[in-house]
Amino acid sequence: MHVAEYASGGVATYLKNLIDEQSKNNNINKIYLLCSSNKSDLDLLKFKSEKVEVIKYKYTRSLKGIFKLLMLVPTIKKKKADIIHLHSTFAGLLRITLSLSGYKKKIIYCSHGWAFNKETSLLNKYTYMFIEKILSSLCNRIINISENEADSAKFINKKKMVTIKNSIPDIKLVERNNFEDKCKRLLFIGRLDKQKGIDILIKAVNKVNGKHRKRKIHLSVVGDSILEDSIIEKNNTKEISFLGWQTSNNIQEMLLNNEALVIPSRWEGFGLISLEAMRAERMVLASDAGALPEIVRNNYTGLIFKRNSIESLEKILECFLNLSSDELKKYGEHGREIYIKDFNYTHLIEQMNKLYYEVAKSE
Repeated sequence: MHVAEYASGGVATYLKNLIDEQSKNNNINKIYLLCSSNKSDLDLLKFKSEKVEVIKYKYTRSLKGIFKLLMLVPTIKKKKADIIHLHSTFAGLLRITLSLSGYKKKIIYCSHGWAFNKETSLLNKYTYMFIEKILSSLCNRIINISENEADSAKFINKKKMVTIKNSIPDIKLVERNNFEDKCKRLLFIGRLDKQKGIDILIKAVNKVNGKHRKRKIHLSVVGDSILEDSIIEKNNTKEISFLGWQTSNNIQEMLLNNEALVIPSRWEGFGLISLEAMRAERMVLASDAGALPEIVRNNYTGLIFKRNSIESLEKILECFLNLSSDELKKYGEHGREIYIKDFNYTHLIEQMNKLYYEVAKSE
């Protein structure tokens, strides 16, 4: 059983891909997904296999909502799953009530980005670390999705920890755009909140475009707020288009119809969308937050800039504006090369199956 809070964005993609693969495994008889009916990407989380059952619960992130989340134990127990896989920080709190209920099934936890790595006060940071340290004793194993995540959680018992780097299955994408106009096309995909740095990006794009009369960057923004915490006004202009959330198929098309993806995150557990761009042979402009420098190789698959810095991002955007089509193509080819070599999805599935087997057989 997979349990998530809001199954959206990268977490939804992770779950969709993982459950699709698990449904093909003859050693797995039934798969349950328990997730909020509110703000989960339920279109993405549709499965063809009869093995998969999606169970939705009513939830909004609040004290009342968290209490409801913690009270899901009877629903979990009823399904009698052999392994419970908890996804993200709030779902991870279920370790408390599962433990208090005397539930004896095996529990795996993945934070999908540690809360203590967020941009927050020292008090909050150490509070999150203390909570995760305590809760780590209430599960069998903990998955880190990057080396950066693993390094930052060294205070947790290393015997509990395993690093399984995020990845995505390979698909064939057909190039259709020659990009013959003078406008450089840049794509942003993500929530319109502080973490994702959309406010910095909008300011930097406007500044760079203000310096040039003929050459411009056109920015397409895919996504919206999740928690009603958007930090920008969504005003379409000639140079910036707000497109809202899009289907997975539409996002693949948009990657092909833009010359680069930009990820201006202030903090990031992994950044799965960077792999989607590299898979599609697209250059990536990324901040140095979290695991992004593990994925995006500076001056090889893309360009890295300093997180939370408009000036640093401006310099990178100027570089992007001046790149030739051949240079952009080379960055994209390198990105696909690294994706195939270092982020093979088959390897993720092999590691996950091995972990499930070990946990199932453990005392």
